[in-house]
Amino acid sequence: KIAGFIESVTVDFGGGISKEFLAGLALLAVGAALIFLPRKKAAAPAAPAARKGGVGTRSEISDDSIRVNCPEWIVLDTETTGLSPFEDRIIEVAAVRYKNGQPLDQFVSLVNPGVPLDPESTSLTGITDRELKKAPAFAEIAPKVRDFIGELPVVAHNAVFDVDFLITECARAGVKIDIKYINTVRMAKWCLPPQPDYKLATLIEAFGLSDHAQEHRALSDVEACENLYMLCRSKKAGKV
Repeated sequence: KIAGFIESVTVDFGGGISKEFLAGLALLAVGAALIFLPRKKAAAPAAPAARKGGVGTRSEISDDSIRVNCPEWIVLDTETTGLSPFEDRIIEVAAVRYKNGQPLDQFVSLVNPGVPLDPESTSLTGITDRELKKAPAFAEIAPKVRDFIGELPVVAHNAVFDVDFLITECARAGVKIDIKYINTVRMAKWCLPPQPDYKLATLIEAFGLSDHAQEHRALSDVEACENLYMLCRSKKAGKV
């Protein structure tokens, strides 16, 4: 259409138009056409690899009677090389099975991520490359983690972070895991007085739940999360 427009202008004016003028006219016409072209919406982010093809799923438990009264559950925590489950790796996992608030069994393991740790990860967790060299790759423990969790609800603080890492690591290992979870961040906002923030360390200190001496180590964080979860349950017991 643009070429036809230029040709018609040339005919109307007897061909007495310079090439430079026609080139400028063409650029203006192209710009005008682009302005009025329909624009496509930006593509949605690709679905997480771990959730394609039914490899693994997560769903939050929203039924208050289950969140407050379930008799048995798993408390989970992971330590990782970073914040993205698709670019980073788990370096430590801890899961403890509780029944009516009493620990029954636990699964705790360091994990070799296959890449060197950056200084920030070591500073945050205290975990070193030397320790991880002797640890199993996640693929070696994925079936054990899945079997340990089974069909029990998983309790975690900022649960989507830990659950997404776990599902993604299991997917890399070809292990399907479906997790129903209870988020103690949401429970704390629901059950407890307002706080300046809802970090696990903040809540533990605010309510005197434990000394939490090894923050950012998986088993210590599990124990702190369990204490917070039990506090939230007690606050809501008999009210749902």
